[in-house]
Amino acid sequence: MNRKKPNRIGCAAKTFLITLTCFGSLYILLVFSSRYSQTSYHIIGGLLAVFSIFAFVTSEGHKSNSTAANQWGIISGLALWGFLGEYLEHLEWLDIAHWHYLPALLILAFFTIFLLKKEYLPVRFGFASGHFLGIWILHMLMITQFGLLGKTHWITYPTAVFIAIFALFSYVKIRRAKSIDQKMVWSLVLLLTSWTVLEYVWAWRLIPGPYSIS
Repeated sequence: MNRKKPNRIGCAAKTFLITLTCFGSLYILLVFSSRYSQTSYHIIGGLLAVFSIFAFVTSEGHKSNSTAANQWGIISGLALWGFLGEYLEHLEWLDIAHWHYLPALLILAFFTIFLLKKEYLPVRFGFASGHFLGIWILHMLMITQFGLLGKTHWITYPTAVFIAIFALFSYVKIRRAKSIDQKMVWSLVLLLTSWTVLEYVWAWRLIPGPYSIS
């Protein structure tokens, strides 16, 4: 019996859309719960921590299905960022977007890449940690520029252009990738870089946006 080959382009598109939907839902939950009441905001923040663990455990349960395992890993990393990088930062308990945390970010990134290269960690863990670290580095870059130099400083424009070029490069890599893992990795990179460019455009007030960065 012939087995149908996986549609890797469809896999990349699904990864992009599912992750974007989760990202938008996370943003809406945090914004509206904080505006409604502190109690609801704390509940959502706590649930994010629990859900990050739940999503990673779920990814472990899909070992035989790499697409599902990777996607749950991506969602786990997103929920972890929502808890550490958004919820705790909003409460001023943690400020990992500050450039002072760069050494910690680099150390975590180095050991994650090293352990993945040595195959000491499963790929699904790479998607979870990679998503979290990817948001962290891009958020830190943007916040540092806006905080130290201002949102319309000249350096922000070439930075946004460079990130946009990398987004295009990611799309090319998606088209050329041979495996589902590669398709999903570059789809995630495309989403993160595209969203970051959009954040810059919002900050410049070129188009209406949430203006989450004050």
